[in-house]
Amino acid sequence: MQIRKIQATGGSSYIVTLPKEWITENGLKKNDPVRMSRTSDGGLTIFPASVVKDSLVNVKVIDIDGIDSEALLFRMLLGAYISGYGQIEVRSSGRLRSGMVDVATKFIETAIGVEIVEESSDRIVMKDLVDPGEMKFPRTVERMKVLVRNMLSDVMDMLETNDSSKAESIESRDREVDRIEWFISRQTNMTVRDTSTIRKIGVEPLDIYRNYTVSRTLERIGDHAVIMAKHTSFLTGRDDLESVRLSIVRTGRQVIELFLRSVGAWVKVNLVEANEIVEEAAKLSKVCNDQNKNVSGLSKEITMTVNMIMGSLSRISEYSADISELAINAAMSR
Repeated sequence: MQIRKIQATGGSSYIVTLPKEWITENGLKKNDPVRMSRTSDGGLTIFPASVVKDSLVNVKVIDIDGIDSEALLFRMLLGAYISGYGQIEVRSSGRLRSGMVDVATKFIETAIGVEIVEESSDRIVMKDLVDPGEMKFPRTVERMKVLVRNMLSDVMDMLETNDSSKAESIESRDREVDRIEWFISRQTNMTVRDTSTIRKIGVEPLDIYRNYTVSRTLERIGDHAVIMAKHTSFLTGRDDLESVRLSIVRTGRQVIELFLRSVGAWVKVNLVEANEIVEEAAKLSKVCNDQNKNVSGLSKEITMTVNMIMGSLSRISEYSADISELAINAAMSR
């Protein structure tokens, strides 16, 4: 880091000289324009006007010669997307195999805002067409919360009504939760690659990290909803297990309520409410674990199923405490 003195030129103007090395590296000369933007931490960013600081010019080229795994290509595309690249190119020295083209198609159906803009026999170009400023962090996190809440509620409804027909729709919504979490991860990485993105998103840098952390937690809670949904089929369709199901439902509804309160405390940065939730989460997690121990007189398969479901509910309680602790941290940083 260099320290330079501010010089006054008279009137209301001030001058700071720029490092010669930076001028040379960027091919600048006298009277060339530069772009300046203020950062939220009080800093000032300067870069050549000829350089378009936009995620759409950040290109990632993936050469698939030697790549035989379609699963690997999908993970590479997803990794480039999450890293914040605005343009992703898939290239081959020969003709692209149909399986690889299918992977690219599947990827754009999965990633938010990505479209194929060019396609030939040996090359596919995908671009992110979403303006980062169009999708705000609070809005996307709220969308995740609603999806996860509905997933959890459907699990309890299936147990309560003795009907596991909603399991497939829960998995579908989980895929949507994943898509949003990937998008938030992408936005977070874009702010690292280009600080001007912070202004477009309209969130402070520290809040960007907190939103990212909460989105990761919501995604994990969604995964637990899927786990529970898959195990409901072992408990539904049997009248003799009604008391078992309803016992899970009673605890499950409490966990859902705690989860919703934790997100509410995080959104409102409510220190008192968040602290209460942390303490309640520990007690509720213990209730879930104790309920596991009290399962008796059931088959091994049913016992394992109840343990899996109650284990997920216990973990969701703990995740709710994690979200509340983030709310406390946010309150203390103000």
